[in-house]
Amino acid sequence: MRVSVFGACGRMGRTTVQAILNSEDLMLSGCFDRTIFKGIDAASGIGSSSVLITDSMEEALDSCECAVDFTNASISEEIISKAVLKGVSIVVGTTGHSEEALDRIDALAKKYKSRVLVVPNFSIGAVLMMKFAREASAFFSSAEIIELHHDKKIDSPSGTSIRTLEGMLSERNEFSNPPKKGENDRARGFEKNGVHIHSVRLPGLVAHQEVIFGGTGEILTIRHDSLSRESFMPGVLTALRRIEKLPFGTSYGLERVL
Repeated sequence: MRVSVFGACGRMGRTTVQAILNSEDLMLSGCFDRTIFKGIDAASGIGSSSVLITDSMEEALDSCECAVDFTNASISEEIISKAVLKGVSIVVGTTGHSEEALDRIDALAKKYKSRVLVVPNFSIGAVLMMKFAREASAFFSSAEIIELHHDKKIDSPSGTSIRTLEGMLSERNEFSNPPKKGENDRARGFEKNGVHIHSVRLPGLVAHQEVIFGGTGEILTIRHDSLSRESFMPGVLTALRRIEKLPFGTSYGLERVL
């Protein structure tokens, strides 16, 4: 299958390019990035390929059967929309989309019978962490989430933490940890339905999250750590290989293809 990588010069993009080049059943056919590296071999620094980096979305889409997006929320919707209109399935690793943007993408994908898979986290371990947190929510009424990422991550809370919270709230609509009223509100982080999410951004981190549940005389901590971007590659390749099995429209989460 011919695959184009959008955001090919970023950290996730370059790791994905290398993973595709090393795979036996996927072929790198296009690379998009709006950087000074236009016209450079997409595999520069990690090998060699016949694919050059382009700053034309259309050029990158014309060469592929499936695309993967690791850009940013400011241009991601445009990339996804162009892919849908060309009949190209697209795996979206970019986070920070608004609910309105996701609704527009879903409507467009259904209209043009295309497939969009939005994945907040490609780590299989992170998917399991979210599953275990959802299950634990049936037994604990108090919980908080701490998510830690590298200092270049723009959006907060992270897409993974929001997805985790949504799963927890599917088991228990309200948690008994409401924000205190007053000046101390500012130190409690993002809050929804009694669950606080605290975002940490520091150099040296990759992607980490812990969900802490409190009960009478006990604490349950569910934690996942991605120590390198290679940890996301099995999930990225699985998403690319299996996206055609999904229904038309937008699907959410790596679990849809596991």
